[in-house]
Amino acid sequence: MVKKDSQGLELLDKLDEEKKEQLKRIISRLPELEKAVESLAELVDSGALETIVNLIYMVHLSKRIVSDEMVSGTANIANNLLDISSKLTMPTMKKLISAVLDHQIEIEEEIKNTKITGFWSLMKALKDKDVQRGLSVVIAILKVLGRYTIEKEGEKEI
Repeated sequence: MVKKDSQGLELLDKLDEEKKEQLKRIISRLPELEKAVESLAELVDSGALETIVNLIYMVHLSKRIVSDEMVSGTANIANNLLDISSKLTMPTMKKLISAVLDHQIEIEEEIKNTKITGFWSLMKALKDKDVQRGLSVVIAILKVLGRYTIEKEGEKEI
């Protein structure tokens, strides 16, 4: 035991004063260091440390990939969407937009299943009440679009 202590003292004697002060500060913080090492060991044992490192790496890569132009473009799109949504104050228009956006899967299925191959299949489809309501909406929209594609004075078409 005495030999080990004397070796430690020899090592301490070889250190300059700055290193001795640093060592004293480390020794005074040993309880905190022990807690930190225990916490780190728990993170390693649970696999959480690897997850944290991977998340940090993903953030790092994302920062390299995302450019200022992309952020600006996304902000412009969001601003335009907010502007559009603020103009959709009429309940019928909100319902129409909602029907398209909220039922995309159903619309996709109807597109796959509906086959109009000629006049008679079109006539059969027109008997469906849902088709009649949808067609009424489309015709109303076309009337308004048509009204605003003509210049007022000379009634020149755009």
